[in-house]
Amino acid sequence: MLSWPQPQVFPHVGIGLRQQVQITQQHGDVWLPAVPSPVPADPVVLHADPWLLVIDKPSGLLSQSGRGPALADAVPARLEPAWGPLRLPHRLDRDTSGLLLLARDPETHRSLSMALEARRVRRTYLADVAGWPSTPAGRVEAALAKARHRPPLYRVHPAGRPSRTDWWCLERGDGWCRLRLEPHTGRSHQLRVHLAWLGHPILGDPLYGHGRSRGADSRLRLHAWRLDLAHPRTGEPLSLEAPLPWQGAPPGPLTPLLRSAPQAGRGLGAPQR
Repeated sequence: MLSWPQPQVFPHVGIGLRQQVQITQQHGDVWLPAVPSPVPADPVVLHADPWLLVIDKPSGLLSQSGRGPALADAVPARLEPAWGPLRLPHRLDRDTSGLLLLARDPETHRSLSMALEARRVRRTYLADVAGWPSTPAGRVEAALAKARHRPPLYRVHPAGRPSRTDWWCLERGDGWCRLRLEPHTGRSHQLRVHLAWLGHPILGDPLYGHGRSRGADSRLRLHAWRLDLAHPRTGEPLSLEAPLPWQGAPPGPLTPLLRSAPQAGRGLGAPQR
């Protein structure tokens, strides 16, 4: 079990396919890689009951299918032949691994969606990021807006939707550190944008990374590690963890990032437990 310090004030500023095919960069309404993508692993079912599943989604697998055959391979397509119709009350980015809730009936889907909207589901992530934050914990409150549609890209903007992320530093390495993250809102790319905005992009992030952080790993080092909620049908506590899918330090050299990361800005207060 991971442990972490109490938070303090922080002053801050490939599409996986079942069959590998050659595709161009842009195809219809979606943006696709120009080279074949590796086939992602199958999701692992960690909890199953008559109302819901909780799975460990691998990096590279879509949560929901998109338009066209190139985006057909996704969690429901992998699981529905064995488990029947499934509904997604929330999603993970394609490149993010970890815990994902799936409802097996409409009523459970409504209940889970309402619990997520009311922030009654506690979601905890782990991420390896470039550089070392100046304090052991902090909070980001920065509104997010879409900056580009294809491929989707988001940025911090005052006219965007309010967004909040709390974080704690768990471990320091050579030019990188591991953070525990708790998003209090569920915006697209929220954790990736917030951390990049702080000057500590997630390692292996091709969209929001800078310099060596982009090539520090072949995958995005962001993992949905833990879920805590009341079961939507029984009311019983439900807590699950998905083991971290990578081990040890990133393969790329990162020491220069300690000197090159952008400086932090104004403090926004400490996260509260």
